[in-house]
Amino acid sequence: MMAYSCCVMLRKFGRANGQLPATSSIENAYSSRALLSQMRRRSTDAMNVLDEIEMPSNKTEAKVSSVPIDLFEIRKFSMTERHWQAKLSAKTGIYPEDKAMKKLGLTIALTLTAGTAMAEVEVGITKDIPSVILQTENGTREIGRIQDTKNEISGEWALTSRPCPEFCIQPHSPAEGVTTIGELELIEMLQNPEAVVVDSRTRDWFEGGTIPGAINIPYTYVVDELAQLGCEPDFDGWDCQEAKPVALFCNGVWCGQSPSAIRNMLKAGYPADRIFYYRGGMQVWRLLGLTVIGGE
Repeated sequence: MMAYSCCVMLRKFGRANGQLPATSSIENAYSSRALLSQMRRRSTDAMNVLDEIEMPSNKTEAKVSSVPIDLFEIRKFSMTERHWQAKLSAKTGIYPEDKAMKKLGLTIALTLTAGTAMAEVEVGITKDIPSVILQTENGTREIGRIQDTKNEISGEWALTSRPCPEFCIQPHSPAEGVTTIGELELIEMLQNPEAVVVDSRTRDWFEGGTIPGAINIPYTYVVDELAQLGCEPDFDGWDCQEAKPVALFCNGVWCGQSPSAIRNMLKAGYPADRIFYYRGGMQVWRLLGLTVIGGE
């Protein structure tokens, strides 16, 4: 069905842009029952449609059928956009010089890849979200999950019994009015340009691996950096009427760094209803096989 839809889109696009006559060789070709049957069979593997045309490798971003795609990151689609267009032109008999067919080619490619990406992801974030694309200060980042279903965490992240009182289990909420969130809510905040996600661990922990899109403000001097979170300095300290929604995290449920940062922010006047606490932290994030950047 996907293949046939692409063919219909191709006809409409061509006519609208003056590329095809009212009755074209494309329309005649795709009216063939045998060819339609072949296309439907091949649509079970979207990347085989149109003679195994692959995706361009140039850096392009799109969101098709609610599936975000960063073509630059999909390394196996190695053909250039020009090569793709040549194959499309050979298939249709149309060799346009303007940008119309280029845009069409990329649109079809993205549509086909969206279906393929969903099919190829064995371990998604949710059943409907294989991964998400973020725009960060350091460029485009993708958050997904490790696809090895037998993968296990190891090393210090596998420890269950850290010494307490230094590393004690933290309360569900570090303070009244603060909202505790999970991974899906944190990902939503990472996608929200108005929100900030803060890794409140010390710099050495941050450089050893963090969540894509997070910024590092160590808990030891978070109050000095409230301007990054939308507060304005005043004579009494900080004016946080325009404070941004902010999520803080550290190493996990046994880590007191982000709870300490949150309590200090509240004392400085940061509104509790704009503070969110990702209690699971890096240990649960890693346990779920979610993307970590930095480190070795």
